[in-house]
Amino acid sequence: MDACQPLLEARELSATANGQRLVSAVSLSVAAGDRLAIIGPNGAGKTTLLRMLCGTLRPSAGDVRFSGRRLETFPAAERALHMAVGGQTDQPDPRLAVIDYVGLGRVPHAGLRRRSEQRDIVVEALRRTGLLPLLGRTIGSLSGGERQRASWRAPSPRSLKSCSSMNRPIISIRAPAANFSNSYRSLA
Repeated sequence: MDACQPLLEARELSATANGQRLVSAVSLSVAAGDRLAIIGPNGAGKTTLLRMLCGTLRPSAGDVRFSGRRLETFPAAERALHMAVGGQTDQPDPRLAVIDYVGLGRVPHAGLRRRSEQRDIVVEALRRTGLLPLLGRTIGSLSGGERQRASWRAPSPRSLKSCSSMNRPIISIRAPAANFSNSYRSLA
């Protein structure tokens, strides 16, 4: 990637559903290391824009590029190696251990490293988020804030999602700080 080339770029993105314009001609450019916040009232199109930016929704107009390459040319498995999205209302099985839930973030990397290396990456993600003391607890036993932090670090098996344990250049998160105490908001 060229040092001047944006990591993520959107050009004139628009989305329409049932004849209604949801997002209209949004353009943006995000360089490596940048942070971008998409804020607005309910129904403003934030989720729709995020879905277009991560490739789970095809725009009705415009395009998204990752490292100069059109995002639509990435197969889902390859896209998962580069970006992840944290959902707002995930409902993991409450019996799942925290370490296993966070470990789901390594699924796109299965076979790329030894199993012990994968586990070390997950443990480090737990340490960085203050969840290491909770690794053996179940998701159902966590507080709302603890559960939010765990879900920010691990994906739902149903969709492309987040994870610091995934070492990805882009992590997109929906409402990441809603249940975080101030000490953890800097991680978002």
